[in-house]
Amino acid sequence: MVIKVNSKERVTAALCLEEPDKVPNCEFLLTDPNIRSIVLKRDSTGHFMTLFKGADDAYTRHLKSLEEQVFLMKELKMDMVSFSDAGCVPKGFRYKVLPDYRDKKVVQDFMGRIYVQGSDGQRWYKDGIIKQPEDFEDFEFMDLDAPGKFDVIEKAVEMVGDEMFILGTVHWGFGYAWEIVGGLEKLLLLFHTNPVFVKKLLYSFNDYMVEVAKKMIDLGVDGILTRDDLAGERGSFISPKIFDEFLLPIIKNLAKAVKSRGAFLLMHSDGDMYEIINNLLNSGVELDCFNPIEPELMSLKTCKERYGDRMALWGNVSCASTLVRGTVEDTRKEVIKCIEDAAPGGGYILSSSNSIYPGCKYENVITMIETKEKYGRYPIII
Repeated sequence: MVIKVNSKERVTAALCLEEPDKVPNCEFLLTDPNIRSIVLKRDSTGHFMTLFKGADDAYTRHLKSLEEQVFLMKELKMDMVSFSDAGCVPKGFRYKVLPDYRDKKVVQDFMGRIYVQGSDGQRWYKDGIIKQPEDFEDFEFMDLDAPGKFDVIEKAVEMVGDEMFILGTVHWGFGYAWEIVGGLEKLLLLFHTNPVFVKKLLYSFNDYMVEVAKKMIDLGVDGILTRDDLAGERGSFISPKIFDEFLLPIIKNLAKAVKSRGAFLLMHSDGDMYEIINNLLNSGVELDCFNPIEPELMSLKTCKERYGDRMALWGNVSCASTLVRGTVEDTRKEVIKCIEDAAPGGGYILSSSNSIYPGCKYENVITMIETKEKYGRYPIII
């Protein structure tokens, strides 16, 4: 007999490789302002660029964005809601506004990443503030004990309670490192030209992220999602030798901190991740879930066969093609295939293959959710 559970219990069961009453449905990002506004029945004020409003109080804006995020996830029948470390800013904090770039707004966040507003109203990465290794000597991380720094997390836990699974998202350290030096290519070059500086950079960001993750867990989040992209179309961005020397230690460091506090550890990365997943699992890293299993590069069915007895899988309706250019029927068929490939036996969470970003069709997103509700009930019978 299948026992009905709530959203938090549903996700927890999937992460424990069990079969809940039905397949959980979760999106850790929904940035399309059009879809947000349709669901809200008003203009969305919570998508990224609206948070960077010159002299406006960013702290207050992030709290309002939190309320909008919780409402959206509930309206879309999602089982999980996520909050990024980027939204954890202290009271009175304001983002730095830089001179416009080609008549587009430019802002700098608290980590020194520079963004420009795109024609779609979203923010797009432009640059970082560390131009030379010596620039990092003057870099200061935000005070973790600053008043209000983690109010977003506290309020999220208060609002959601045990109704939904609460996910805090951070970086291993790799993502922040390449963004702050001005791009992935620049960091990859530094691996060879200045490895001492790269290690200092990676370990500094990793140490900070470990403390952020600990704070989030202690305040009540159920799991931590790392969101560094580690691979592309041809596999890992860096060689196995450099990966083992530079990235594996910081990955293990964060993983150990999360697991020692009894929280779930989930990992996000686009690209062909087969080699990296094998490396991580064989090196003893305790991953509870992998997202998003980019369908253009990885097979959900293959991942289920290879890793389904060791970690849960979270994905992977294509947001590069199906949700953007496909029809409602295309979406329905792809959702059914995802359920067929990964849901039997448990340990599966349905979502897009990255996030619901600008360009995704509202009708396809709704079809994805409705199809899961119809065909994703255990025992799986399609």
